[in-house]
Amino acid sequence: MKQIIAQIPEQIVEKLALLTPNFAARASQYEQEKCFPKQNFEDLHKAGLLCPAVSAAFGGLGFGSHLQQSFALWAMTKCIAKADMAMARCWEGHINAQIILEIAANQRQKTLWFGEMIAKGTLWGCWSGEPLQATPFEKSSTGTLVTETSEGFLLNGSKVFCSGASGADWAILFVNTQGVGGARHSNSPQTVIMLACPMADKTIRLDDTWWQPIGMTASVSFKVLFDNTFIPKENLIGYAGQFMTEEIATYLLPHYASNLLGGMEAIDEQVIQFVQRQGKSKDPYIQQHIGKMKLNLQTCQMWLQHVANLWDLQQLPEAKMAGVAFRYQVEKLGFQNLATALDVCGSRALIKPSPIEKIYRDFSFYAKHDNADHLLANLGKTILGEASDLAFATSR
Repeated sequence: MKQIIAQIPEQIVEKLALLTPNFAARASQYEQEKCFPKQNFEDLHKAGLLCPAVSAAFGGLGFGSHLQQSFALWAMTKCIAKADMAMARCWEGHINAQIILEIAANQRQKTLWFGEMIAKGTLWGCWSGEPLQATPFEKSSTGTLVTETSEGFLLNGSKVFCSGASGADWAILFVNTQGVGGARHSNSPQTVIMLACPMADKTIRLDDTWWQPIGMTASVSFKVLFDNTFIPKENLIGYAGQFMTEEIATYLLPHYASNLLGGMEAIDEQVIQFVQRQGKSKDPYIQQHIGKMKLNLQTCQMWLQHVANLWDLQQLPEAKMAGVAFRYQVEKLGFQNLATALDVCGSRALIKPSPIEKIYRDFSFYAKHDNADHLLANLGKTILGEASDLAFATSR
């Protein structure tokens, strides 16, 4: 197979090297205050890095699997996640919106929305989450109902896991025209539509009391409530069912895995520093642990290069399958490295303000956003020639 030497432009590396130490320094404060990392995004905008997944024709950097420049985008996300995984989750949502708009939006929409991103630094989110079943502490289940009118759509109900909610200017909402459930619970791809929603609308309310996670707090993935929110037809993105039919989620899955890989790199670096500070570098058991952690990390880094290569060569069936495999591997090997980190560092690594303690919580929480059993099952289905769902890795 032909190989593309994947790399990130040196000027991007230099800019991120100046910014990410500040992201890491602010991470604890953003977590404590449960607030959106606004200053970080302002810094990215000033540095000209806020629109990497927008094509050069609209003023962006032209990175991403949709533009056959996969590695540079995922490497940026990995670098940001190494500094702060929660901030990188907000970044993910903003970038995923750029990818979706590049693929599905019309020329007028791209000109308008990309123009605002470039000039004003407007921020976007992508929200589908509607678990349907209420958790034990909730009084009602979560879901949205959409009604089509002659002029647009009326939205009522709520969504959860709305990352970047308190910082987003716009959000792409995945809704089901046949009932509640967002994208993942649809029985027909054609019933899922994408709507661009301005968050300044007075009929929208944020509920931060719902968001009480053990980690990823500063991703501000609040509950968002809609009360007869009107979205005009010109804000409909693409055609009905496009997100599902074209498996757009497969473009986004390696991006998600890159966030987890950034967390793995951070754990590896912190454990090595801990061992060296403690003068334990000559301990043979610790040497073995460090060796195993590095092998796991390098395995995932090679997966990232491999998946990027497949996407950029447009070997799409293989690229999509490899993306699911990469996502599975980074979770499983990442958890191995978290366990090894505690074997090496002991319980003191879980006492605040230890950086290992925060990474441990963020990684543990975020990795469970998808079900690894379903990821692996869909790989098996594909290998065996059975119908699979690589776009969502669920049992839908």
